[in-house]
This record gives sequence, structure tokens and C-alpha cells, in this order.
Amino acid sequence: MALWGFVTGRLMVILVVVVASCLGCEGRGCHDNERGALLEIKKLLNPPSDSSDMYHWGDSTMEEGKNCCQWFGITCNPNTGHVVGLYLYGEDRTPSIISFAHMNKKLLSFISFICLTAICHLKLLKTLDLSDNKFEGSIPSCFCTLRSQRELDLSSNNLEGSIPSCLCTLRSLRELDLSSNKLEGSIPSCLCTLKSLRELDLSDNSLLGDIPSCFGSFHFLTSLYLSLRELHLSFNKLKGSIPSCLCTLRSLRELDLSYNSLLGDIPSCFGNFHFLTSLYLSGNQFQWNDSSWLCNMHSLTSLSIYNDRSPTTIPSCIGNLNRLNFLRLTGDWFKGSIPSSIFSNLTDLAFLQINSGSFEGTLQFQCSPTFPILATFVSPPWVG
Repeated sequence: MALWGFVTGRLMVILVVVVASCLGCEGRGCHDNERGALLEIKKLLNPPSDSSDMYHWGDSTMEEGKNCCQWFGITCNPNTGHVVGLYLYGEDRTPSIISFAHMNKKLLSFISFICLTAICHLKLLKTLDLSDNKFEGSIPSCFCTLRSQRELDLSSNNLEGSIPSCLCTLRSLRELDLSSNKLEGSIPSCLCTLKSLRELDLSDNSLLGDIPSCFGSFHFLTSLYLSLRELHLSFNKLKGSIPSCLCTLRSLRELDLSYNSLLGDIPSCFGNFHFLTSLYLSGNQFQWNDSSWLCNMHSLTSLSIYNDRSPTTIPSCIGNLNRLNFLRLTGDWFKGSIPSSIFSNLTDLAFLQINSGSFEGTLQFQCSPTFPILATFVSPPWVG
């Protein structure tokens, strides 16, 4: 009997351990404090039942309604159960989580502040996507306490004020998108300390001042994979010249400086961007004293340049950029004739815009299966 009691005791101990372990697994599926924070966000936004997947958050009639890790727009660490991804992008994206059609603008503005603050209770977030909504006000400073963030997307809102310098403390940040807001002030130079940053989009705001020269420090790593790949600063009020230190960003794939008030010559070292696929420089006041640097950019698929300052001809070597599928050449100071030979090698070209009153002669090209231009805008009409 003693032996049986001993064995039974061991079985009971094993059974208790297994049960406790299973309960722990269920607990890791959704932490109560994080579930409560998400339900607070839902309560404040009050999503309509007929147009939002958020409506089913916490629905006790559905099995997945109990576990926030199974809610639409939420991702969790499978080992710890902590919320690491929150995708509350707006109705302009598909699928939509939040529909603000039932809210008036004043009410939405009030809710936005509270909602954004509630998100800050999710301390282990790695991805936060609040894009394409109507959030107003400044970027909450408590976002800077979410130190695990790798991707922060606040684009296409109505956020105002300056870019908070405390964002520079998010050392793990890889992607930062603040585009299409109403942000003002200068670009914080401390962003250059974000050594993990791969994509930076500050376009379509009202940012002032120069492009920080420290942006060249993003090249600090020798690995091309671990360096800045995309830099978007278009549609702001930036001035000054392009800092030549940008040329150290050898791993850049996309560079958009269009529609600012930038001056001076384009650094000839741009020709060293051997991995650059997209270059947009239109809408500035650059001098084009030397454009030979274009001849080395064989990886380009999209090119948009504008010249309204210094008379120059189109370099014929553009015809050697045979990966181009988008080409825009505009400005009244592009002069002379355009060799038709430019287009003979551009067999992938799908969009062509040429606009200048100073070009001479007749531009001749022929659409064919090897030259399938889908959209052409040429002014004045000197196409033959």
C-alpha cells in the first residue's frame, strides 16, 4: 500500500504539473492587461457592427473573441503571448478595421488623443500601423516608451506639430513612416542615430530647413542589407543644397527629394548609387551644369527630373538605362533636340512625360511589342 500511495502521489504531481502548464499556455494566449487595453481602444472608437472587424474584439459568443491574439489586426509572440503587432489602418486600405464614417470630425479628434494614449499600454509592440485614418493632434510622447518598435506607420493622418525628438530613442526602429500629415519644423538630426533604420518616409508634410548632413551616417554598416534603403522627403519646404554625404548611402534603392526648394548642383557622386532603382528630383531649383552622373545609374527603373534654371541638353546616355519603365523630363530649360536613339534601348518603358518649350526638332518613336508605352505626355506636340 505504501508503494501504491507513493506512485499515486507521483502521478498526482505529474498531473498537476501538466495541468498548470496547459493553463499557462492558455494564459500566454492573451495577457489580461493587454486585452484590457485593446478593449479600451475598441470602446473609445465604438466601431459599427456592419463595417468593422474590430467589432468582434472581445465577443464572448465567438471562441476567438476571448483570445486577443486571435483578433483581427493583432499579432502576438507565439511563445510569450504578448501583443507585438497592432494594425489599425483606416478604411482607405483593404481590409478595413476601423470605419469613421459614423463619427463627426470633432468627436473623432477628441477620441484620437485618448485612443493613441491607450495604445501605449502595449509595451512590447514591434509593429504599430495607424495609417490612413483621421487622427489629429501631435504625436503622443508616450509612443517613445514603446522601445521594442521596429515599424511605426502614422502616415495619411492629420497629425500636427513637430517630429518629437524622443522618437530617436527607439533604437530598434527599422521603418518610420510619417508621410502625408501636417508636421512642421525641421527634421531632427537625432534621427541619424537610429542605426537600424532601413526606410524613412517624411514626405508630404510642411517640414522646413536643410536636409541633415548627418544622414550620411546611415552608411555606418558595411552590410548592404543593414543600411538605409529608402529615403522619401518629397513635398515639403526643404531648402539648401543636397548634402554630398548622401552619396555614402550606397545601398539606397529609392530616393525622393522632389517638390521642395532645393538649390545648387546635384552631386556628381550620385552616379555611385549602383543599387538605386527610383530617383525623383522634380520640382526643385537645381543647376544642371553636369548631368553625366546619370550615365552610371544602370539600375534605375524610375527617373523624374526637372530643370528650370540652367540651359542644358538631355544626356543621350539615358538611352543606356535600359531598365527604365518610368521617365519624366520636364522644365523650360531643357533645350536642343532629343535623339530618337535614346528610346531604342528603353524597351521596358511604360510611362513617358516630356514637357519643355525649349526642345527643338521632332521626337520620333514607335510603339511596338518591344516598346509598349502605356502612357505618354509630350508638350508641345512635336512628336512624329
